[in-house]
Amino acid sequence: MKIIDGYVLKSLGSQNLLVGVGANVAHSGVLRKLNESAAYLWKSVEGKVFTEETLVDLLLDEYEVSREEASEAVKDLLKDWVEQKVVE
Repeated sequence: MKIIDGYVLKSLGSQNLLVGVGANVAHSGVLRKLNESAAYLWKSVEGKVFTEETLVDLLLDEYEVSREEASEAVKDLLKDWVEQKVVE
């Protein structure tokens, strides 16, 4: 899996905004706000090929959560990213 070219994460104050830029993206403008952990994952895998397990491991390294909690959070996040068409 990887982030589709043309989507970038912008910080505006304390908010993390996922933005589509360029003519080749499905959506232009702000797509949505990302919470701190989702923004951390986005920045960690931007420009890289990754798996669900990669994201789970990143959460476990950064936050004090159980593998089960990290796995559930990643499944929900990836479902959202796939629906938003920002990963392939």
